[in-house]
Amino acid sequence: MNIPMEWISHIMTKAQQHFGASYQPDQHRDLLRRLQWRAQELGIKNTKAWLQKAALKQWDSELAQLLLPVFTVGETYFCRDPKATQWLIDEWLPKRLAVTTSTTRLKIWSAGCCSGEEAYSMLFQLSEALSQQKSSLSLQIWATDLNPAFLAKAKLGIYKAASFRNCTPEFKQRYFDEIDTTSWQVKTEWRNSIQFMPFNFLDSTPPFADSFDLILCRNVLMYFSSTQAEQIVQRFLHRLDADGLLLLGAVEASLATQSCHSGFWAADNYAVPMQTQAAAILATPSIKPATKKITAAKKQSGFPAIRPLAPVVPLQEKLSPKQLLWQQLHEARRQGQPAVAQQLALRYFESGPLSLQEQQQYHLVQAQICADLQLSSEARSWLNQLLDLHPDSAQSYLFSAQLYIQQQLPEQAFTALQKALYLEPDLIIAHLLRAQLLLQTEQRPAALKALRLCSQLLSSYAPDQQVPCSDGLNVHQMNLICDQLAKELSVCLHP
Repeated sequence: MNIPMEWISHIMTKAQQHFGASYQPDQHRDLLRRLQWRAQELGIKNTKAWLQKAALKQWDSELAQLLLPVFTVGETYFCRDPKATQWLIDEWLPKRLAVTTSTTRLKIWSAGCCSGEEAYSMLFQLSEALSQQKSSLSLQIWATDLNPAFLAKAKLGIYKAASFRNCTPEFKQRYFDEIDTTSWQVKTEWRNSIQFMPFNFLDSTPPFADSFDLILCRNVLMYFSSTQAEQIVQRFLHRLDADGLLLLGAVEASLATQSCHSGFWAADNYAVPMQTQAAAILATPSIKPATKKITAAKKQSGFPAIRPLAPVVPLQEKLSPKQLLWQQLHEARRQGQPAVAQQLALRYFESGPLSLQEQQQYHLVQAQICADLQLSSEARSWLNQLLDLHPDSAQSYLFSAQLYIQQQLPEQAFTALQKALYLEPDLIIAHLLRAQLLLQTEQRPAALKALRLCSQLLSSYAPDQQVPCSDGLNVHQMNLICDQLAKELSVCLHP
């Protein structure tokens, strides 16, 4: 189907006006796919005519609601941020209880709540914490989202197994009733404890007049332009109580710091206290002292370190804006959020001139993001551009081999691995991939030789040290993989 790309540009512009959704020109094809899927969902027979209408006509409320699912992300689950939640229980809640003397409740706003998993998780876990601390305070939670379909699901409180992938069986048993073998519903006494209501972040006033002890807005602001995101952060801070806190996702920390709202790391989330409102007005960000030592960031060959736990100091004191974007981009990939990583990659590219090395890194990470999104041809295109820039990059050939493996093209994968090992003979992950391929193609003696070489190279590293180019695997984890492959060969690598 031949769809003019200018139609997609018009739809992008209107989506930003109506929803705040910010897309870049190189995302045209991804957006077109999403629009076509939506047309199929709606049973529209003439997709081209429907897209033409969306591009060239004014959107009424009905058309905007039909298009809304294209521009809203529904990926969430219970207990999604366990480290940040534990920080709230261990660090924030006791301090909040100590200063909360004139009220009988803690007020929380889950902004961009999607289908309700985050809001319910907060309700369950903070209520449990209050009970354990023998507090008489109760929780009052408001949860808002732009998508009415998400809110309807949240109010109903019925979820499938995917929503529980980060939970214990005890969690599900305590707070849910089983409907059938595939569905569970939030128990009535909990389901009535949250007020779900629609709210568009582009509106200046939320549908309630309360101020809050805690506002949660995680993995949402990346879908807005930087100007819009800064305005939204400002509005959130205006809705906090005197000692209130805004909790953002790690990838959104720069949106706060760029608008002079300095905060601190709350485990792997970023916290902005209400007091930074005054500092932002004066453009003199305050510095929060570190409260405890944090383990050093793991190193990843070829890229700046990812720091899920960082010293409690303003980010702009540690990293340049460009470095911060790069760090957050990799954090988004680590958390399984390729769409967010793609937005950050574009901002990184637009942040200023890139050196040759930065261009190489940018092309590689774009290829990796496309692979994460299962866009193999786009990933290959980015990789080919990278090889034009840097034909002697072992890491490029390594990733090329991984793409070929995904596409079930073993001969091409072998060739790419051979080139990677020629350029970098001690590249451990390349030896491991080669062993796996050799085992799959029944070349058992050669597979054993590659495994033993891999094991030998690993022996020179500490068990908790990260293996170069392994996308986060440490030496202990890779040894386990080698041992598992060796068992298939009925041998032992460590006699």
